[in-house]
Amino acid sequence: MILTNEKTLPLEGDDDMKMSVTENLQTIQAQPMREDPPRIQEDRDAEPPLDVKRLEADAEIDNHYKKVKVLGAGAYAVTHEVLDAKNPGVRYAMKIQEKPERDSASAESDGKQNHLRMYKEVVILNIVLPRHKNIICLKDLLLSKNNVYIVQELCQELNLEDFYPVADNSSGRMIFKQLVEAVHFMHQFGVVHADLKAENILFSKPDFSECKIIDFGLAVYKPEWATRRRNNFDVSEWFSEEELVTDDDLYEQATPATDIESLGRILFSIMAGTEVPVLSEELMNLDDNPYEPRYEIFDESAADLLENVMCPMVFRPDEAVEAPDLGQVLQHPWLAGEEIPAPPEEFLALSQESVQSSMDFAILQSNLTALADLFKDWLKSPATVMRDIDDLTMYYEATRSMLRGTKVMECVDVRDESRVYALKVLARVGEDANMTEEEVMNQPFRIYNELLIRLRILPRHDHLVSIVDVLVQKDFVVVVSELCEGPTLEEFFPLARNGTARHIFKQLAETVRFMHEFGVVHMDLHCHHIVVTDEHFTHCKIVQFSKALYDSELATRGYMFFDREAGRWINGDLEFMALDANVEVDIRALGRILHSMMAGIHTEDTSNLPPPRLDLFDPHAADLLSKIGPSPFGPDENQWNHMTLLQICQHPWLLLT
Repeated sequence: MILTNEKTLPLEGDDDMKMSVTENLQTIQAQPMREDPPRIQEDRDAEPPLDVKRLEADAEIDNHYKKVKVLGAGAYAVTHEVLDAKNPGVRYAMKIQEKPERDSASAESDGKQNHLRMYKEVVILNIVLPRHKNIICLKDLLLSKNNVYIVQELCQELNLEDFYPVADNSSGRMIFKQLVEAVHFMHQFGVVHADLKAENILFSKPDFSECKIIDFGLAVYKPEWATRRRNNFDVSEWFSEEELVTDDDLYEQATPATDIESLGRILFSIMAGTEVPVLSEELMNLDDNPYEPRYEIFDESAADLLENVMCPMVFRPDEAVEAPDLGQVLQHPWLAGEEIPAPPEEFLALSQESVQSSMDFAILQSNLTALADLFKDWLKSPATVMRDIDDLTMYYEATRSMLRGTKVMECVDVRDESRVYALKVLARVGEDANMTEEEVMNQPFRIYNELLIRLRILPRHDHLVSIVDVLVQKDFVVVVSELCEGPTLEEFFPLARNGTARHIFKQLAETVRFMHEFGVVHMDLHCHHIVVTDEHFTHCKIVQFSKALYDSELATRGYMFFDREAGRWINGDLEFMALDANVEVDIRALGRILHSMMAGIHTEDTSNLPPPRLDLFDPHAADLLSKIGPSPFGPDENQWNHMTLLQICQHPWLLLT
């Protein structure tokens, strides 16, 4: 069967698979009645259930939803992120499950049992439970001859495990209260989730302000548990005994106490700041206990709820304590106190947008998908969120390595193989073994800083490589840029002559000046980071920005998509990093490049530099070298005359035609 306002439809499309309402009634009536059945309260204001849409062919699904990417796959179903075909700005998650073959329809068939679980899950979410803000919401149901299409609201890639490290007293209380209210709501309608764990609780917003319980595949529904029901709901019209009992062991063992114990473990994990594997008395006896509750950031009422109500088996293992009533748990002082969330004091003076960004920055250190929200209004397109780095193959295929000394790859767009780009993977945890502990901690902010500079602060420029796409996963960011084929500047040096060198150097000086006007100091103008894009050496592009810094005090111009006065873009970590910004570093780097052009070779050993080929260059070039070049051909460290980029760009050698 599948739910509809017509009440029953065969899942397989075969009449012989359909149990009649009479048979269902007989099944329910045969069950023993409780001696003291609870008084049932009917919810008359609940929204009506969804109607099922019939598809004549599976191809018709494209008229309703457009697939964007795969979110997950199992033995019997695949879940896609999809766009609403009639409103492309709206995205959902759509699970597609094949119907079992007719010859595998026996009760013992794994496919059939899985299909019954799916049916029960949909009926629970669409018929049994009214909508609740902290329970995943069904948006649409479609049925074809071969498949069932279940459309749900789309959540963030963040789950409880991402929340635990950043949880504090205020946010922990807010999320735990949402969970208790949602589970209490389910239990009132006779539903036990039976699989409450971190990956089954997602966040609808990246600031961890609202969570959603998902995946009711193992949920148990027993009418005799219910104290509330939807108006005119008749269990016999929706469930046969086979459909209620999809897993005999789970059906017999699962009770409301199952969910309550899971809530206890979740509260323990919130207070510990990490996933607690199991609740046991041994948990508090471990050496260097990683699961010790962080009592220093949670108040006494939180500790009381943990130790005396939700997890007494850990702290008082010798006492026999029954599972608490969730209605009473909601009255506990920690949850029944002042309305939550109360805005943190340090955020009171900030705009709502700044508060959002501050939460995103807190998430960023443990989960790079926060970048998708920080750059959600990127003019070109939003960042694509991947569940796993392997998902990259759905978008791009790497074909070869590029740029010696870097990890840049050439790639093709698998959706249009005529499009070829450069691809770079940035890891949240730095891969350089020589990185200090501080550098490792700052790596997520350096990634954000590089994207901020390239996507927001700097306008497009003919000599700066442009970003085409950004894909983010918890631990990696993939930056796809325009492909700049050609030799690096190091390969140009032996061929450099007065005219070609002047042309390329002028482009570089004017580009660096452009960057400085917008407050960006490159900090790493190395010849490997500059590519000559044509065989005649007339055009170059700067292609690496990993060490670039933004200094607001340096900026004399602003890009229309970046408000340097707004707090949403810059946090304390970036302000601290900006203290290292030094325009002299870029000017000295230009001096090194000029020397290498004139010497015809690049060397990393500055103590034994080769002489410039003065016979191949104009005297004006030698004059500029003497002012910005490395010693002994330029000023000593103590004799630096702070020549500005404007003065460099107006130097006679660069003004020559």
